[in-house]
Amino acid sequence: MIRIYTLYDNKIKTDITSYCNSLQISGDVQQCSRKLDVTLTYSIFDKNHSHTQISPGTLVWVLDGDEEIFSGIVFSRDLSSSEQVTFAAYDFLIYLLKSKASYNFHNITAGDIVSQVCREVNLKKGYIPKVSTPISRLFQDQSLYDILMSVYTEVSKQNGKKYIPIMRNKQLDIIEKGGIIADMSIETGKNVLSTSYSDNMDSMVTTVKIYDDKGNYIGKAENEGWTKKFGVLQDSYTKEEGKDPKGVARNMLHGVDYQISIEVLGDLKLRTGYGINIKIPYIDLLDNTIWYIESDSHSWDIGSGKYTTQLNICAQNKMDIKE
Repeated sequence: MIRIYTLYDNKIKTDITSYCNSLQISGDVQQCSRKLDVTLTYSIFDKNHSHTQISPGTLVWVLDGDEEIFSGIVFSRDLSSSEQVTFAAYDFLIYLLKSKASYNFHNITAGDIVSQVCREVNLKKGYIPKVSTPISRLFQDQSLYDILMSVYTEVSKQNGKKYIPIMRNKQLDIIEKGGIIADMSIETGKNVLSTSYSDNMDSMVTTVKIYDDKGNYIGKAENEGWTKKFGVLQDSYTKEEGKDPKGVARNMLHGVDYQISIEVLGDLKLRTGYGINIKIPYIDLLDNTIWYIESDSHSWDIGSGKYTTQLNICAQNKMDIKE
């Protein structure tokens, strides 16, 4: 059972579930923090109708049974004459997006950079993957989120892994993006409500030519199968000190983007950053294959109890690249 609570002015705790008409929790690879949207009844004219106090800065959290599935802070509120209040809240990763800093890093690990960034906005650091890639980089007046993702873009170029920040147990975790949700599938006739499908080669890169710092050609990375089928779609890379140029160039190759939007029966395990087995037999590419959740939206109608999940999923496991 879904319950939603607020802490107004850091002292007035209220269970506002009975006021709520609907709520939605959403996430996106490029959104940084998860968002909560709530619509609730707010009587303007009936003085006997109890009110709840909510304003920007109010703490809000959502429980599913005993499990906390969202915790964050209200950023905006709207009150209309139709006697409804809508408000939007974000989890605490929003502070990485809204706060800027300048750093000049010299041979420092990604984990140490996460520690510094967390201290800027009083976030607790949780799980951070152990990577030894040294980072030397100047950042000037950039958001803390862009700084973090720039660092992990550098790490990704070296090891080929993808990363995404999440809030878990009120702590910042950096996880490998694309972990497969175990013992679960999205399946026609089981939990699928509707689907739409598209594919495109707008971002395709079949060949990457490698140059030294004087512009001399020194090699290339290529997917010959893609080149034969789709033609030459070429990018270039200038060798950087301390990096394997062939490895970086291989990671720049990019295939056809396949994307599908799908509505399913609600399930909290379906969350941005994870992979899921798809079993939609009338589309060959979706017949018992792994796809990756790029955005998710969980919607509850409080009155009826209806709960659905809307997903945008992609064949490639892509992270939010920040160069």
